[in-house]
Parts: sequence; C-alpha cells; structure tokens
Amino acid sequence: MPAWGHYSAANFLYRHFQDDQVQAAARAALKRMGPATGEMETRLLADLSALRNGDAALWRMANLGRNYGCDPRLLEYLQESLDSGDKQVRMIAVSELCSLGEPAPGLKMEADPLPEVRARLCETFGRNREQSGAEVLLSPVSR
Repeated sequence: MPAWGHYSAANFLYRHFQDDQVQAAARAALKRMGPATGEMETRLLADLSALRNGDAALWRMANLGRNYGCDPRLLEYLQESLDSGDKQVRMIAVSELCSLGEPAPGLKMEADPLPEVRARLCETFGRNREQSGAEVLLSPVSR
C-alpha cells in the first residue's frame, strides 16, 4: 500500500462513507490541515496551473478539495471559477466550496442563468446538510 499522507486519508473518508458524522469529521479535518506544504504544495500548484491554462480534465477540479483541504490558494481558485463561462466548471466549483465547508461564495450561484447550475447548488447544499443558505435556495425553485 502506498504511504498515504493526511490529505489522502481525509479524501478516502470523505468520498467513501455516506455517514453524516464521518463526512462532517472529514470536512473538519480538511479545514484544519491548513495550506499544503512540501510535495503536496508542488502538486497543488501544478494542478491549479494546469486548470488555469485550460486543462479540460474536470475530474482534476472535482478532486481538489478532497486532495488539498482548505488551502487558501485553492479556495481562491474555486471562488474565481464561479465566474467561469463553462457551466460544468461553475457546478464543480460550487460543489467543492460547499464540501469544504465554505458555502457562502457559492450562494451567488442562485442567480445563475442556467437551471442546471442552480440545481447543483440546491443538491450540494442538501447533500452537505448546509443550513446557511436555505432561504436563498427557495428563489431558484420558483423560477
């Protein structure tokens, strides 16, 4: 078995267990990790660079939070991605932010012109049992 770091361990817990308490503990662990350092920082910067330079591998973006935790550079990139012209990028960004316990920036997506993006916002908030935006989520339903 490879030598998993704490990032991989949290990713494994978050991804493979549907138990709310386990996922909540994994999200808390991701928040406590702080900025990536060493080899993980090198990998994070390479992933961010590839995505900013047009890498179309959306799987890379969809794993950022579970791979690197709440590194400020990652959170900045995800917030920037909410303004992307690509609906898939916006949908992943809102999911990742909420999964990392940072739902506030994603709330602006309730005004997205595409129903798929608004639906992802609602689905993500529901899956993560996020209460902070419940009243905002009523407006996309009425559109």
